[in-house]
Amino acid sequence: MGKYSFIHGLWGIYSNKNNFWSRLTKCETDIKLYKLNPYSPKTVVYIFGEENFKHMSDLGFDCRLIDKRPYVWDMEKEQYRHKMEIWKAGAEEFDAITFLDWDCIALKPIPDNFWHVINQGEPIKSPLYMYRQKRVNRPNDARKVSSASFVYIRGKEHMPAMIELWENTGRPLKEEYTLTLYIDNIDGGWKGIGHYQKYDVPFYEMTRGIYPKEKKDLVFGHYSSGVIQGLIGKDKNVKDRIDKWAERL
Repeated sequence: MGKYSFIHGLWGIYSNKNNFWSRLTKCETDIKLYKLNPYSPKTVVYIFGEENFKHMSDLGFDCRLIDKRPYVWDMEKEQYRHKMEIWKAGAEEFDAITFLDWDCIALKPIPDNFWHVINQGEPIKSPLYMYRQKRVNRPNDARKVSSASFVYIRGKEHMPAMIELWENTGRPLKEEYTLTLYIDNIDGGWKGIGHYQKYDVPFYEMTRGIYPKEKKDLVFGHYSSGVIQGLIGKDKNVKDRIDKWAERL
């Protein structure tokens, strides 16, 4: 049996001068719900910044410090390169990882067969997301992008190759566009949504996702800050609010 883990990441400083810099502040609310939610799985958090590391360790998370600096790449142009470094660190430590953004919420207990199911098939999986505008350089389906909110990676060889692709395809490039190109390249280019379905992730669904899940199979969802704040409420009965929310889906 291999060594598997859910992972999260954190980088940045507390600054709300614009949307690029406010990410750490937003994550605080998501992290609060993660701690309050009884369905949240055990996770390893890869962190940039010694103060961020201490803060998350004090909250009880199992943490790894990637760099003493709170950010390494330009926060307004290349901040999501940090996420790729987090995937790399996780893939080096574990045989397989499932990365979750902090606003991915567990809606029920993680099934016993989670790792058995997700380990089947392709070594990289990511839900296909539909943007409102063109995002990738494809002759067709240019609005469809591999989402970086929930990413499964099996094998440490993928991230050095993906980072090299990021370096060679025109910095700055968001991590999800590099992920999209990397998955496309596995099969020699984009082959359409029917072919891509083998790279979809089980147990997870997001707004404007291409492949809807049966309700019985849905374990994780991706939600807005307004929904997350509503689920937190006044810290009490969070489980009841999550259960009721899941019932409405």
